[in-house]
Amino acid sequence: MEIIVKRGIFPRFILPKLKMNFRFVDISFSFVNNNGKMDCKMSNKEYKMFQVCVQMHFDAAHFIRNYDGKCANLHGHRWNVVVCIEGRELDDLGMLIDFSEVKKAMRKSLTLLDHSLLNDLPSFGPQGVNPTAEHLAQFMFRELQNDLVLGDKRLAWVKIYESPDTWTIFKED
Repeated sequence: MEIIVKRGIFPRFILPKLKMNFRFVDISFSFVNNNGKMDCKMSNKEYKMFQVCVQMHFDAAHFIRNYDGKCANLHGHRWNVVVCIEGRELDDLGMLIDFSEVKKAMRKSLTLLDHSLLNDLPSFGPQGVNPTAEHLAQFMFRELQNDLVLGDKRLAWVKIYESPDTWTIFKED
């Protein structure tokens, strides 16, 4: 047996007591009084979202201004960048977006950063913000928003890995 519920609608305290599989969808409820009994009528529409993600990397050096620690010194990273596009509808070929379009836009932005001292770039120079992983993720997000033609899709998030086990994600609500 499968029960279909919408997140936040079904009382959470009941979920652990029911030993069943749940599939989350959009549901509208209407309650009808039927001779002293409450009947619940539901109509549902399954929620779907596709995500296409592309990962690339660049090498760059930076230092964090006014930081009290090792990162105040000049050092470098192989920065891994993951970009995710999301949308509900696929095109006639069955694609949300062509991977090559995302890669092309990413290459354009990464060319600005690759083998550079990030602190020397206008966005991160003395008048700009510190070249932290957080600011790099935001920078990439803004660049890609300008370069990608998304139509009814959206740029969901950009993830920047400063090392294999440390990263940051930038997204807009």
